[in-house]
Amino acid sequence: MTARSRSDGRAVGNHYRCRHRCDVGDMVVARLMALANDASEALFMDAVIRAANMCEWDAHHIRPGRYGNYYKTDGLPGMPDLILIGRRGQGIIWAELKTVKGKLSDEQRSRLLQLNNNGQEVYVWRPTDMQTIVDRLGAWRN
Repeated sequence: MTARSRSDGRAVGNHYRCRHRCDVGDMVVARLMALANDASEALFMDAVIRAANMCEWDAHHIRPGRYGNYYKTDGLPGMPDLILIGRRGQGIIWAELKTVKGKLSDEQRSRLLQLNNNGQEVYVWRPTDMQTIVDRLGAWRN
């Protein structure tokens, strides 16, 4: 097996390890990617939350409620799907999750821009970004 080089310069074999003992091996990443690549945004969210928990992040998601024939999330329109809060000072991430073909609504785009303009760390993540997601969750914010 070959060693991988991380952005912080540490070679860590076939694992993604951060300073706070987050150890997400290639097999786990592959399983998360397989889970995330399903067409369902719910399964993708589950994979992201699992990765976050392995890397010591708390995840907050407000599930939409059913109102008649449609679903609605209470609160501000366009709020991201997940708020991830590092348990050990890794930062706070606002993440909007989309399927491969999913598109941001105008309200979502506006809310993400507002958060970004206020200095927040904001992402739009898709299943194809799973490796990048794991890399970010396993790193400390600069």
